[in-house]
Amino acid sequence: MIKIILNCTLKKATVVTESFPLELHMVFYKSSYNDFLHAANHSDGLTVLSYLFEAVESENHRYDKFEEELVKVQNLGATAEVHDFVPVQQFIIDDKDAYFTYLGSLTTPPCSEVVIWIEFRQTVPLSHDQIQTFRQLSGTHGRLEHNFRPIQPLFDRVIYMNSGSYTYIKYTAFLLTILGIMCQ
Repeated sequence: MIKIILNCTLKKATVVTESFPLELHMVFYKSSYNDFLHAANHSDGLTVLSYLFEAVESENHRYDKFEEELVKVQNLGATAEVHDFVPVQQFIIDDKDAYFTYLGSLTTPPCSEVVIWIEFRQTVPLSHDQIQTFRQLSGTHGRLEHNFRPIQPLFDRVIYMNSGSYTYIKYTAFLLTILGIMCQ
């Protein structure tokens, strides 16, 4: 059994020469560890599903309800109960078959090496206005406009790819570069 923590990380992710204005992390912890803090002390305790967003001209109406509720949690520590939310399967991407997975770390201090990362290849489209809604969120240092980290070294990380309909050779550069945005 896995419990879910939804964490919206506003950061500029860089893949090869492309930049992405937003990345969403869905953090799961193994329920046998009872909570996130205990799970974060074990190498098999956490799994993160990571989705990259791209700016497009038209609104993504799958996010209408989310945007409506986002206003309620603009300040650090705020919570809101959401009813009639769109199912997560419709909220994210359609192609869940193409992804990279590897053992990595948390992206925030202490950057512990306790995460099984799953980075999806397909991006989620959001309009510029919708992305601005996310930029109204506040953290410990003010608005979350530029909360990204420098690219990190790969070290000896082993990376696996579930190709779906993509070929391994076509995305080798993507595979090697995406890991640079993660904490070592």
